[in-house]
Amino acid sequence: ADCYHKTDQENKAKLIYLEGLEKYPDHEYLYLYFILFLQQFGYTENDLLLVNQYLENMPHNLTGKLEVKRLLPIVYNTPEEIIFHNKRFQEYLNYLDDLIKSQILYEPKNLNYALQSINSKTNFYLIYQDQDQIYKDQQQQYGDFVHHVMSLKYPEYIKPLTMPSLTNQGKIKIGYLSDQIGNSSASKWIIGWLEKCNRN
Repeated sequence: ADCYHKTDQENKAKLIYLEGLEKYPDHEYLYLYFILFLQQFGYTENDLLLVNQYLENMPHNLTGKLEVKRLLPIVYNTPEEIIFHNKRFQEYLNYLDDLIKSQILYEPKNLNYALQSINSKTNFYLIYQDQDQIYKDQQQQYGDFVHHVMSLKYPEYIKPLTMPSLTNQGKIKIGYLSDQIGNSSASKWIIGWLEKCNRN
């Protein structure tokens, strides 16, 4: 399926994924890869129904549940579609709030599922809805969930840090950090700026 996926043969890839889910209904990563595939190549309501049916047989697969809830179209045909999918995404965010309140994430396995979901993709396609204020509020709500998950998994990283005092020259240190700084189309056009920035 991955080979078909990478060569833009999405119909063949989809058939392989579906065959795999039939043969290996307990394979957790297969659900995740299929959902990520649907995000990239598009999905129908039938696809969502099918994935949800599979997930009903895996109530512990929190990663799959989280990812299918935040699937977003890349193209919208009508304003009504935007409203529908934004409402659906808000329901996903409310589900995240419920997870925090239920304290289910204090169980190590569920915490790892949530971490896997955070690491699998971002809410990149949310901005395609062109709803600036709603987008800002929803991203902030999602950020609160990410902070909660990370604080449980890595409590040492949320301790307050003191800023070092300035040097005699009064300069501050600037660093650049990205997990894709050398492997992203976005970084390729700015890498020259980073390499040739004025270090004085």
